Amino acid sequence: MRLTVEKLSSDDTYLDRVRLHRDFRGGIRIGQICRLSTPKANALVEVRGTNVSGQTIYMDQPMRRKLGLKLGDKPEFNLRRAYYWERLWWAANATDQTSALAAHMGLISLGLGALSLLLGLLSIWLTVR
Repeated sequence: MRLTVEKLSSDDTYLDRVRLHRDFRGGIRIGQICRLSTPKANALVEVRGTNVSGQTIYMDQPMRRKLGLKLGDKPEFNLRRAYYWERLWWAANATDQTSALAAHMGLISLGLGALSLLLGLLSIWLTVR
């Protein structure tokens, strides 16, 4: 799909977010993490909606820089839902530190849970042996 790049509102800046009308999201729901690709680069983004029905995608300057775009460019975009591991990667490396902190805490909890399981299995093995 070919969309015109426009400036995102200041409320959405530094959130790794793009906004586009539902007609151009291809069934992707609001709030989902997706891989947005252009001929030059790609990035993981949170997709949000907009009431403007034109063929426009709104993104902040850091995202435009990451994708090698300028305001008014009309490149060919490809948008697909991110795989599970890509969503974890997005959260852990998010520009918004609130999202990154939550992802890091989740990964630490997962690691501690795995360690607890191993220690529990080890204690059972030592008891039975």
